[in-house]
Amino acid sequence: MRIEATTTLTSEDIGALTEPLRRFERMRSLPALVIVGAMAALALLALPPFPAATGVAAFLGVGALTLTWRRTAQRASTTAQGFAGAYTIALTNQGITASGPAASTQLAWDEVTHATKAQSGWLFVSAKGRTAIPLPTHLLSDSETGQLHQLLGTWTMRRYRRTPW
Repeated sequence: MRIEATTTLTSEDIGALTEPLRRFERMRSLPALVIVGAMAALALLALPPFPAATGVAAFLGVGALTLTWRRTAQRASTTAQGFAGAYTIALTNQGITASGPAASTQLAWDEVTHATKAQSGWLFVSAKGRTAIPLPTHLLSDSETGQLHQLLGTWTMRRYRRTPW
């Protein structure tokens, strides 16, 4: 597989690609935080100290995960903005290379922590959001989109996220 494209990305284009990631992280973390928080509050009211402390510890753990996930999404959104302007991207069987006016990066596929597919395109994120590479849908032909789906289709659901937004 060899896919290359050049375009000009605006901040709005990148925002349309990064917003589904932020939304995904909110949707997966906040309900868990609310449920575990309610259980911890009930445990404090109805259970002896040790089981109640376990509930509070669970709430704090989920809270820490929520903050980590949301911070990663925010960091990915910020780093993706570095590609606003003239933008070149190349995808091969070995990895992905992108360059823009304020950022340039090359990642092997095993360095990509997850890819989020939204209606407007894909966002490839490395560990802890240190690098986020946007790929708008309009840059790919139907055959190139098929090749990319074939590659990403082998990834686990945790690694290849599909959002309805």
